[in-house]
Amino acid sequence: MTALSRYSLSANSDLTSSKTYLLGGYMLLLGIFSVPLFGNAAHNILLGLPILLLLISREIRQLPTILKITPSMLFSALIFLWLCISISWSESGSAEGLASLKKYREFLFIPLMAIFFLHERIRQYAIIALYSSLLLALIASYLIHYNLADLTENTHSLKNRIFHGISMSLFAYMSLSLSYRHTKYKIPFLILFLITLHNLFFIENGRTGYLSILALSGLFILQHWKWKGAIISVAIVILSAVAIFFFVDISSLRIAGNINILLNSDKITQTVLQQTDIRFEYYILSMKIFFENWFFGVGIGSYPAAYEYQASLQPIFWPITTNVHNEFLMIACSSGIVGLILFCSFLVTGALQKGNKPEDTYFTQAVFSLIIISCLFNSSFLDHGDGTFFMIIVALALTSKGFLNKHPEQATGL
Repeated sequence: MTALSRYSLSANSDLTSSKTYLLGGYMLLLGIFSVPLFGNAAHNILLGLPILLLLISREIRQLPTILKITPSMLFSALIFLWLCISISWSESGSAEGLASLKKYREFLFIPLMAIFFLHERIRQYAIIALYSSLLLALIASYLIHYNLADLTENTHSLKNRIFHGISMSLFAYMSLSLSYRHTKYKIPFLILFLITLHNLFFIENGRTGYLSILALSGLFILQHWKWKGAIISVAIVILSAVAIFFFVDISSLRIAGNINILLNSDKITQTVLQQTDIRFEYYILSMKIFFENWFFGVGIGSYPAAYEYQASLQPIFWPITTNVHNEFLMIACSSGIVGLILFCSFLVTGALQKGNKPEDTYFTQAVFSLIIISCLFNSSFLDHGDGTFFMIIVALALTSKGFLNKHPEQATGL
């Protein structure tokens, strides 16, 4: 029996995994459960130790096979390698470069974590741990919002608004999927979806959350009902927009920082765009950094100095930043067109990955759609919490039996 088929075909297979590997795998489950609920220190330990245990286990020899049969994971590793190389031309020096590189370790850890999920039982438990922790995070959000529990300094959720938005959007999608697959429990899962929708719009509201949950909901309908579903989705969006406009107080919804400036302007100029929203200014100045250093970029760790220099050349309306809040631009500015191509290749090959079963393909499409949306408005892999969450769900999405069993001839023995 080949290595991949031994791990991925069935939880009842004759597994001979090392104790070190299994210990790391079950510790990983605790780490996954901790990500939506606890602070960075907890999941740094609970996710870091499994990686160390994997490195000293025999199963680390599965890494070349993982990279060979999953192009997205290969591009993930290549992104990290290219960012490492970019330190050599970073003007900020090796110390700043290494500090920034450390924040992108998720790209390296994705294929390493995937080795644990080749064990089907660990993978199934990981999905349960993820869904359960997200459910608890949703409950905690309401307890915090209504002052029923003092769990954190935040006023609406356990984590920051952006992390809460992306994680709850995936929870909503998973709830819809479970309602479709388990008709006996359709109503409870649909209720959980509606509660999550309410939470992201009226409890912990943020623009990334709005867009993510609407996009994933539309994707679910399109996946299961094709173009008929697309027509239904458009109708639902229009009716919902009309209902919200007439019956709901939308003053608290976050749309744009100073949208009135744009609406009242006779001519749209760079200055007007910069004044309209903080991200517009970040994006405009960052694109200038990229165009001036398009091939190699400024080197990892040098973005803050490059942005400060660019800001000194023109009027600015918002505080100087060290984070552009767009992962595409962040990687492009740091590592040039090569880094940008590698990052886009990672996303595209992941989104286009197809498994033997529709549900495997659908979940992977949802995961990479969520990542693309988040990375358009946030530096998601640079931000530790978001990057850790994406590391987990990418590894889970790309290690289903439906993907791995398509390539049994490429597996190698331990």
